[in-house]
Amino acid sequence: MKNATETSKETLRPGDPESCVSDDIVYCFSDDSVLGMSDVPDILAEDPVLNNPNGATDFFSAPHIDSREVLGAPDPLIHSQQSCITEDQSAKPNAHFTITSRNIRNLLIHRQDVCDCEDNVQVLQECDLLEHQQSTVNEALNQGPWQRHYGNVCDISHEEGKRRGRRVATMVNAAQDNAIHMQTDEEDYKFLMDSGRWVEITLPTSKKGHFITIANFYGIAGASQSQKSHEYKENERLAAAAGRRAASMPKHPYFLFG
Repeated sequence: MKNATETSKETLRPGDPESCVSDDIVYCFSDDSVLGMSDVPDILAEDPVLNNPNGATDFFSAPHIDSREVLGAPDPLIHSQQSCITEDQSAKPNAHFTITSRNIRNLLIHRQDVCDCEDNVQVLQECDLLEHQQSTVNEALNQGPWQRHYGNVCDISHEEGKRRGRRVATMVNAAQDNAIHMQTDEEDYKFLMDSGRWVEITLPTSKKGHFITIANFYGIAGASQSQKSHEYKENERLAAAAGRRAASMPKHPYFLFG
């Protein structure tokens, strides 16, 4: 796997004004841009496809680059239920928590690169991992303390039903799985999960009662080529649902990668 050709880093430390992010929603995109409906030509605000509050509308496929966020608080992930309670005051002032987002281009081929990564979380898109290949990848990842969170099984070929597998995966570098799933009864959550192009986890930190949520979203390839195509409209529905989902959790940091 190639090294990142483009990497963005942000280091926050407790006490800095910029580190007060507990009430912010952060959108992380590899091309550093966020498209709204008003930014897309020929799309009207009253478009029923994009403006359906009850429906849910793949961001356009991102360039094949890595993006990286380095956070300074409140500390790396907890490693046990007990530490969440007893180590509330032990957050290290200079601790960093690193999330890496990669378009992995076939997780089976690059499984050892993923295993060797030392970051806290890896957010992987374009995994193209067939169902029968997943055990091979899991066996390799067992070399390290990687907790695996895959998106739902979906079609990974243009021909429906021809090849099925996993498109997205989020890996957490921890000895045990402390991830939780919040507000799973929401329609947007169900819609995004059913797509197989999205996975979301919420992780507790070493500071009691503090969490971060990490969402992994992989858009439909080529959807931006024609605004009248079915792929474009479906991509917009997914993107809108992902945005609404992020906005529904304003009280702790929410990172949306895609």
